[in-house]
Amino acid sequence: ICDERRGTHLKGLIDHIPLDKIMIETDAPYLIPRTQKLKNSQRNEPKFLPYVAQEIYKNSNKSKELINSSMYLNSLNFFGL
Repeated sequence: ICDERRGTHLKGLIDHIPLDKIMIETDAPYLIPRTQKLKNSQRNEPKFLPYVAQEIYKNSNKSKELINSSMYLNSLNFFGL
């Protein structure tokens, strides 16, 4: 979703993802989010997750709080925490 060369078609699909299924990742160490101008960054890292989340907020009709809480709970369930 953060790469206009291959993620543009995904933006319209975000609200079709069930909230109990949504999770994000960074493709680390590859594919730095192209939606941001990140100085001195040559590799992708988990610290860039907020940039991925920001693209989801921008392309969703759901609130940031609802998306965040859903992603958090889904990650806990996924990892059995």
